[in-house]
Amino acid sequence: MKKIKYPYFNEKGSIHLMKKILKDSFVCAFEGGDLLKRVSVLKCVDVWSSLDFLYPHLVKLSKPKKMKFKGFYWFIKYYVPKENQIKYYKKNKKYKDSLEKSAHLLELICSNYDDHKKLNVSSDLFLTDNHTVKFPRGKTMESIVLASKLLKDLKEINFKLGFLQKGLPHYGWLKPSFSQDKYLLDKLDQPAWFTVEFQIKTLFDKKFRSDLESLQYLRKKISPKIKFTFDKLDKVEKKIMKKYKIIK
Repeated sequence: MKKIKYPYFNEKGSIHLMKKILKDSFVCAFEGGDLLKRVSVLKCVDVWSSLDFLYPHLVKLSKPKKMKFKGFYWFIKYYVPKENQIKYYKKNKKYKDSLEKSAHLLELICSNYDDHKKLNVSSDLFLTDNHTVKFPRGKTMESIVLASKLLKDLKEINFKLGFLQKGLPHYGWLKPSFSQDKYLLDKLDQPAWFTVEFQIKTLFDKKFRSDLESLQYLRKKISPKIKFTFDKLDKVEKKIMKKYKIIK
């Protein structure tokens, strides 16, 4: 049996979502597989791999200026089995029940399901070292810029931590918190999986990554009519963001 290489583009699933559920939207759905069966998953590598597939399509779509969508959805679907499923699998080398309800989405750039004028961007896109002359802040930042230009009525870009979210329509069980990282480490033996946090206060310490320059780059490249928001900022971070005119 040929070994499946993850993540892979789910063309059939993407087309189904565009035709039946997320109409008038661009959908690029990837399969990330079962996190119990996969070994030492580097989430950032999965993100970069999926972007290598997606990026040429974004460039192509952005050329004819008439091409606009109501929504934009780029995500990777992972299966995260519960403890009882894990125990059964380890004993019997198969699952007793379907894994569908264990499906979770890593939503990298996704329109808000309740408000298509709001675009959610994952902190995972800020973990990159792929800075080149062509992509001064990395290809991930360029993907955010291109996605924003493809949307009809975009009013807000919300930056949020890259927790796994419950899959459509009602799957998933993990809470969107750092407890996910602990569960994946303790129960699924995924030591390399972690949730990327925004680095705002490290601007003046060159030993650490700072996301402020990338956010400034995005602010310059994206229409000032589109406001930037964050799910969570402390007082110091908010002060810095206002100082550098990332938020008002």
